[in-house]
Amino acid sequence: MTNRIQSSIGHLIVASKRHTAQRNRAGQRFALSGILALALMLGTFPAMRTPIPAAAATSAVSIDCSTIPAYPEIRPDDNSYANQTPGQPTDPNAFYGEPNWYPYYAQIDGNCTGTTEQILEWAARKWGFDQLGYPDLAKSIGIVESWWRQPTVGIHGEVGILQVNPVWPGWQTAQWSTAYSADYAMAVIRSHYDGNSWLGGQTAGDLRGSVAAWECGCAYNGDGWYATRVFNYNDSNKLWQRPGVPPDWF
Repeated sequence: MTNRIQSSIGHLIVASKRHTAQRNRAGQRFALSGILALALMLGTFPAMRTPIPAAAATSAVSIDCSTIPAYPEIRPDDNSYANQTPGQPTDPNAFYGEPNWYPYYAQIDGNCTGTTEQILEWAARKWGFDQLGYPDLAKSIGIVESWWRQPTVGIHGEVGILQVNPVWPGWQTAQWSTAYSADYAMAVIRSHYDGNSWLGGQTAGDLRGSVAAWECGCAYNGDGWYATRVFNYNDSNKLWQRPGVPPDWF
């Protein structure tokens, strides 16, 4: 599904919306706003690029994905190759956007191989969501975004299991690495939760709002359809624990 890049300090605001998701695909996307906006985001005008800020501490932790249980693979036909393809460190020279987000971007590497569930749990734990009581958060988002199918491509080119939008810097690796796609999305959501995204304090400490911002690029939407579906899967309706069982047929 789509994700959005907005900058609150004289930078670009890109927003997109989506309709209700279909059962086995992650819903339909609306157009991103503006050819000029997209040109700026993709660096068509180099003078508009954001200077790279100094490194700073983030909520990421170093975690070996082999310490996560190797759960049974339920998407062997869709994900096997991408699951065994680790990501790579992001390119600092490709960065643009909100400077406070750079330290999160700099720690995205998708350095994990394993089964689909193992990788999704690794991404959530890397960004500290287990410490907030949500080790299954990436798994739940993955249901809404792609039905856990890494090859899913959105209507505007969003890629990977958690649907990284091509307006994000360094998005390309998410096409072929499950771990990189998951790592990227959880880094963005964590930056929202920490108050270090373009939304600043509007999403700080608000997990539902931070998850919703991955979909809408906006604040104060934690009660909307997207977060409601994600947290339903996280809290009670864990479809990955009963794959192929009706009525969901996950």
